[in-house]
Amino acid sequence: MNILFISHGLYPCKIGGVEIFNYYLIKALTKFHKISVITSCKKDIISKATFIRMKPRKLILRRASIPLQDFISIIKLRKKIDLVHLSYTRTNWLQWIPYPVIKKIFNVPYIISIHGGSMHKWKPRFPHELLFKNVSAIIGVSKNLK
Repeated sequence: MNILFISHGLYPCKIGGVEIFNYYLIKALTKFHKISVITSCKKDIISKATFIRMKPRKLILRRASIPLQDFISIIKLRKKIDLVHLSYTRTNWLQWIPYPVIKKIFNVPYIISIHGGSMHKWKPRFPHELLFKNVSAIIGVSKNLK
């Protein structure tokens, strides 16, 4: 199976719970699957994974540029990937728009790992509802989150 991970920050380039979790998950999955990672990390830190670099923009443009770059990358790779893996944490709602659209148009499924990270009410509600209504699987990384 060809899995595309969306992990903009990845350990050791960025240190945090999600980044460390994804690092070890990606490393373990490379033993069984072909893994590609969209990241802003400048190093190839997992030898068997393919890294796709994104260039985060500054200030306001960053909010729109990250989802746009993800969207374009997935469209380019859509025939080479079987599944997209997302890590759901507190972030800008624009981040979640590309995945349901890509699933509807190109039939590329996605799964979500929920990591917590100061979960909050969905504002605006629509992008989050759209994201979760179209997901193939939801994974909670702890018993409390499940």
